[in-house]
Amino acid sequence: MPEGLSSAIARSATAVVVATTDRFETERFLQLFDFDPADASRSRWAVPGGAAVAIELIDAEITGEPVRNFSCGPRALDVYTADIDRALDVASDEYWCVSSIGTISLGPVVMRQAMIEGPDGFDVVLVESTHRRSSLLDDDPRRLFSEPHSVVWCVPDRNAEAARWAAAGFTIGADLEFREPAVSDYLGLPRSPVTILMQMISGPAVEPVRLELLEFPDDRADPDGIEEGAPIRGGLHAVVFTTDDVDATAGALAIDERTGLTPGGIRVDLRQA
Repeated sequence: MPEGLSSAIARSATAVVVATTDRFETERFLQLFDFDPADASRSRWAVPGGAAVAIELIDAEITGEPVRNFSCGPRALDVYTADIDRALDVASDEYWCVSSIGTISLGPVVMRQAMIEGPDGFDVVLVESTHRRSSLLDDDPRRLFSEPHSVVWCVPDRNAEAARWAAAGFTIGADLEFREPAVSDYLGLPRSPVTILMQMISGPAVEPVRLELLEFPDDRADPDGIEEGAPIRGGLHAVVFTTDDVDATAGALAIDERTGLTPGGIRVDLRQA
C-alpha cells in the first residue's frame, strides 16, 4: 500500500453510469427491473427501498460496438431474482431478448443465470441462487428483482487489477473459477466450454454494488479499446465510487484525475464522500 494511504479511505460504489442513444428505450428497460426516476431530469434512476446505488443516464453518440466475446470492457449489471423462469418470461413479454439459463455449482451454492439484452449493449445478468447476499427480495416475497448487486467488467489481468483496488482500501472477496458449457452459451461466447475466472471487489462494508473482475485465461481478452480516446460504447460506461480521499484513491488506481480508466480498463468516477 502506498505510504500514507489508509484502508479507511475507500467507501463504496454509489452509482453506475449508463450511456444511451435512446432515453425512452433505456428508461423502459430500467422500469423492467423496478427502477424509478430519482430526480426531475430523469437522469438518475433508483430502485425504491434499495441500497443507495443508482443508474445515472448520459446521452452519448455511440462510436463503438458493445463488448462481446473475449473483449475487455463492461459486460453486465448483475441482479438477483427469486424466480428466473418467471423473470425471463416477463422480459420476453416486454420484447427484450433473453438467453438460455446456465447453471453454476460452487460447493453448496447453486446459481442459475441468464442474460437479458438491453438497448445499446446494456445487458443485465439475472442470478437465482440457493445462497445470496441480503437484498430487497428478503423483504417482499412478491418482488421479482433485487436492487443491482454487481457490475461485471472484463479485464486483461484480474490479479493485477485487484491489487490496485486493494491498495486503495477496497475489500477483495472470493476468487472464482468455473467451466460450464451452459454459462459459455448464455454469455454468447464463440466456443464452449470456456474457463472463466472472477474476482470480487467491494467497499469495506461489503455492500452492493460489487465490482466483478472477469478474465478468460485461455482466451486472452483483446485489450484494444480500453485506453482513453477509444470508441464510446453504449450501455455500462463507468462506476461511481465515493472515497474519503479522491487524490489518494486515484493514485492507487493509477488514474490521473478523479474520472478515468484504470490500467485494466475500468472507467471510474471518484467523488468525495
